[in-house]
Amino acid sequence: KLHQIAGKKLLATFEGELRVLPIGGAPLAPEVEQFFRDAHFPYTIGYGLTETSPLVAGTAPESTRAGSTGLALSGTEIKIDKPDAESGEGEILIKGPTVMKGYYKDQERTTGVFTEDGWFRTGDLGALDSDHYLYIKGRLKNMILGPSGRNIYPEEIEAIINEFEIVLESLVMQENGKLVARIHPNYEKLDIMFPTSATETKVRARMRELFDDLHQKLNNRLPAYCRIQRIAEQTEPFEKTPTQKIKRYLYSMEPASPPAGLAR
Repeated sequence: KLHQIAGKKLLATFEGELRVLPIGGAPLAPEVEQFFRDAHFPYTIGYGLTETSPLVAGTAPESTRAGSTGLALSGTEIKIDKPDAESGEGEILIKGPTVMKGYYKDQERTTGVFTEDGWFRTGDLGALDSDHYLYIKGRLKNMILGPSGRNIYPEEIEAIINEFEIVLESLVMQENGKLVARIHPNYEKLDIMFPTSATETKVRARMRELFDDLHQKLNNRLPAYCRIQRIAEQTEPFEKTPTQKIKRYLYSMEPASPPAGLAR
């Protein structure tokens, strides 16, 4: 009920001009999508890659399903390579007229991303339901195999972490068999929260309280097999690729420390 009221007010800000809100490029937080659905807000999620020109799957607002990017576009085929017997998850393979012919003057790389029968390997993990709706799980190279043998997708956990108002961006990884998260805080928000008269000691103590609270609330929302064991502060923005993806390979939790304060 409250979501419906809020949704109507949100739509009203567009003065009747908004037909659909397209979403792509990063996982949509589950709670945000649930709000859109409860509020009957017209949204759609697309999935694709530069190599696929770029859209592969999507659907009209009235046909969306929670957590799914929708159906393959007309003329495009999607299949899951070596799907897990229980979850149905595997690498997403694409075939169709929008798939590239190859990387420019790079035959070795081109050969590496195509199967012998012409399917393009996306490097993304996903699953198809019985109606052929596609569900993206994360990047194959980013997937973490948990101690229980369950697949853990950092992107899904990061989407939840990034919902917290004190967080700008985050990175989840495995260290010594445990899941850890590095968080770059929203320092502008924190500056408002802390009085100008606060001493450095009080700021550090308050930061620890905020991170401890975030840690507890986060794990309350996560299944036991993918709960975060430790959180550390990332004082500088993460380095990113030209497409604004975090360069995961640059980061390790080894030198990290507990939240220290508002150091820039």
